[in-house]
Amino acid sequence: KKLAIISGAGPDAGIDALQKMLALNRKLLGDNYKSDRDAPYAVMFQVPGIGGPRGPRDLFEEDAEPYQLVWESMTDTIRRINLLGLDRFCIPCNTLHILQDRIREFCREEAIDSQFVSIVDCVMAHCSDSGKQLAVFGSLPASSSSVESPYSKLPNRIVLDEVVRRRLQDLLGAVKLKPDEREQQARELEALLSEVEADAYVLACSELPMLLPYLSEFTLREKTLIDPGALLAEEMFKE
Repeated sequence: KKLAIISGAGPDAGIDALQKMLALNRKLLGDNYKSDRDAPYAVMFQVPGIGGPRGPRDLFEEDAEPYQLVWESMTDTIRRINLLGLDRFCIPCNTLHILQDRIREFCREEAIDSQFVSIVDCVMAHCSDSGKQLAVFGSLPASSSSVESPYSKLPNRIVLDEVVRRRLQDLLGAVKLKPDEREQQARELEALLSEVEADAYVLACSELPMLLPYLSEFTLREKTLIDPGALLAEEMFKE
């Protein structure tokens, strides 16, 4: 399969997704991975127009300039992916999946042959039968308990306190802008994990899994953390 990643929200999200795909490919091939030629065919599109910062209504108000910038940037990239004959494409940004139904409709209307693989659908499939109480840690739109959240249909979601949601949003901004402060950012994530009681935590923003290497062994042992990007990589490689 020839794979595509639409990055830009944030810029590091696509790099993280590509690294996960490369690592998974090596794992799947095992001893059959012999050389560079065994790596996957993958193209990453770094698209600034889909990135933030954005206001709370920017992905909903279709006549507004911020929405139009995102949508035109997204659809232009999807057309390019299709012209290149790439088999599958994904968007590592969870929040942009507010647009996932519109993206699917666009692909049908434009007869796009490339398959759109949804990171949200990957999480839904992974969690649908777990019976666990789930906390969605992400941007303000993603962590919202309203029907506008891309995770609104996730079963057994707990409602996050507004202060927690604001702290998560601030943390995401810090991860984007201050890569030299990962230890401090990881401590803030651990504080939030300790304050929110849940059976499992969906790290529903591409910035949060970047902190996993900096979390304590205790946190990694005691907390069940779900990395949507890892689930997405698995789905991208499925036959």
